[in-house]
Amino acid sequence: MIYTIGHSSHDSWTFFLLLKRYNINQIIDIRRSPRSTHYPHFNIEQLKQECLSHSSIEYSFQGDILGGRRRRRRKSLGDVNNGLIDADAQAYADHMQRDEFYRAVNELVSSSSSSSLVLMCSESDPDQSRR
Repeated sequence: MIYTIGHSSHDSWTFFLLLKRYNINQIIDIRRSPRSTHYPHFNIEQLKQECLSHSSIEYSFQGDILGGRRRRRRKSLGDVNNGLIDADAQAYADHMQRDEFYRAVNELVSSSSSSSLVLMCSESDPDQSRR
């Protein structure tokens, strides 16, 4: 099973309680920049440590391949995604058509058949992650 969660302003205890409620055993961090000034317990190193203390939860950073905040490349796919609402959506749609993105998504789907995983962003509404 694949879920989504935004760490938002949760404290560590609440965040891991939510993961436990849904039997999550793997966090896939899709933030492009895995750190937070306001919520340092969600910085990559601290989050990894917290996952280690909850030994049933694995942590994986994949923001470099799955994360948002993309810019369109000069060698983009032409006007294929120009009909999307804004330049950010167009850039991410272009990125989604790359082989490395396709492979990463296939790996997630394969992993989800044997474990419950969550894609984690920073927003309280995961729908806002691409911005």
